[in-house]
Amino acid sequence: MANYNTFGQGMGPMKTGGANFMSSAPFANQAAPQQGSMGMSQWQMPDYTQPLQPSPAELMQQQARTNQVLPYKSITQTAATTNGQDTPWGWGGKGGKAATGISAISALGGLYLGNEARKLAASDLDFRRGSFEKQYQSQRSLVNDQMFDRQQRREREGGLSDDQARAAADAYVKNRGVQ
Repeated sequence: MANYNTFGQGMGPMKTGGANFMSSAPFANQAAPQQGSMGMSQWQMPDYTQPLQPSPAELMQQQARTNQVLPYKSITQTAATTNGQDTPWGWGGKGGKAATGISAISALGGLYLGNEARKLAASDLDFRRGSFEKQYQSQRSLVNDQMFDRQQRREREGGLSDDQARAAADAYVKNRGVQ
């Protein structure tokens, strides 16, 4: 007889003992999880009636209102780290001389690459301006030549000689052509 088990909601019985399905025998002796046994039984609702801890900005404002002076330490003696520990300004570690030197070299490299990018952009702009100027000159010449030819043909059809039609078309393009 086939072994039937119900999986999921509304799916109905599914055959679990066939060749294509995993047998449920290893799980037969396991008890079903009880409500609240999945780690949620220890969960406590947060108490929203208590005030929140002040933020660092609020602490600084509070210190400013009470005129508390933050302790000053020379950079050559000891410097206060972000976690409140006093450490000498040594070679290694966060904020040390090596890290400061690497940061300085990185900043200089960024300045150099920024300058190179600026020079490349200026060169590209010059090329684009020259290209636009050449294209504009070509388009202007083409439009004016087409306008001259069309007006010269009209003048000839109107009864003028070739020289008169050419002079009239030239004046027309001079007044109405692309400049």
